[in-house]
Amino acid sequence: MLENGLPISIKLPDRSSVDSDLAMMIILSRLTSTGTVHDHAKLLGVSDNRFSATFNYMLGFIYDNWAARLSDLFMWEDEFEEFAAVLTAKGCCHDNIIAFCDGKFQVTARPGGWNRNEHEHLNQKEIYSGYYKHHCLKFISMVLPNGIHLLHPVPFYGNESDQQAFLDTQFLDQLRTIHLRTGKRWCIFGDAIFTTSCYFKTMLRLPERLTPWGAEYNSDMGKLRVSIENEYATIGNAWRFLGAGSRLQLGGMSVGKFFVVASFLDNCRAIQQGNQVQAQFGYGARGRLTLRKFLDK
Repeated sequence: MLENGLPISIKLPDRSSVDSDLAMMIILSRLTSTGTVHDHAKLLGVSDNRFSATFNYMLGFIYDNWAARLSDLFMWEDEFEEFAAVLTAKGCCHDNIIAFCDGKFQVTARPGGWNRNEHEHLNQKEIYSGYYKHHCLKFISMVLPNGIHLLHPVPFYGNESDQQAFLDTQFLDQLRTIHLRTGKRWCIFGDAIFTTSCYFKTMLRLPERLTPWGAEYNSDMGKLRVSIENEYATIGNAWRFLGAGSRLQLGGMSVGKFFVVASFLDNCRAIQQGNQVQAQFGYGARGRLTLRKFLDK
């Protein structure tokens, strides 16, 4: 299970044990449906408490062991040349783009206590996004041409701008390190809300004032950039629990881990079955990368 990364028998905090196959069924059942804990527990023949304890254990286990590699661009450095070539062949206006980036918001319930024992409370203004009109957490993520979804595993407050959140990640530092070491400057591409830099290219602003060349540039790059929106839609359709915003309670649940773990599991699925991004670019992880190699990479 997860290519033997899980022990055969898992010890829960209450000292009871659960089979690893059942544990995987529990986390997959929970993340792929908006049903209640009682519904899932009844379906799998376990008690509500046992279901919740196993789900929380698996959520933490996957996050602790694999979340960090979702923000590691160095893992894919050997494939950057091919990534750029594939995107150029599909009409990319730059010959050094290796990924598409965007901000992803995770809707949550209106926050209450962060730590009930200490009576701490979240500032609702920090969690509330005026743009989306929701309380939410924000993730900075990107998609590679091989269909792999990368992200910064620690969420940001919902009122933080995409640009500021991106600057707080390690992606630019990683690209700068690769540039200084190899002399090759690779770039990420995003929409106009981001700021253009040596390692980040964006759509052109003020579309109503663009020259015909600028309008054509935005059109060509927009057709490629939609790949990350397709990836978000894929994750949302497959991992439906992420859409249960009013039930995702900050302070009572590990909401910040849900999108990260779902993205990791979706990468595992993409490696074995392919996804829409791979089909769009004709460059798949399937056949090139095995699940074991991805987990051990």
